[in-house]
Amino acid sequence: MKMREKDYKKLITKSFTRRVRIHEKKNNDYADQSECLGNFKRVAIVLDNLNIVPGCTAEKVALIYAILKIDRFSNLRFAGKQALNESISDTIDDLKNYLDLLEACVVDQDSA
Repeated sequence: MKMREKDYKKLITKSFTRRVRIHEKKNNDYADQSECLGNFKRVAIVLDNLNIVPGCTAEKVALIYAILKIDRFSNLRFAGKQALNESISDTIDDLKNYLDLLEACVVDQDSA
């Protein structure tokens, strides 16, 4: 089966809409309107202070979270495991959001 351009655009548009909703819900739990990267910055401080990741930054935390989602995807998709909690699609949406947040961390750090 071939992916037609119009089908691809429909796919990514639906994905973007889902991901914005996910971000809005999770941002409420993890951060706030005045500092949407607050959780990444707080985790970086903890990892640095505990000497787990010396010199840890919000960028590194976002990258770690993205790697965890890649690992989850690989484990489910290629090791033949069945997802019990969130679907493969949910994992891909989370990964895309973490990559968007990674970009935000880069922009935030570069503007500091």
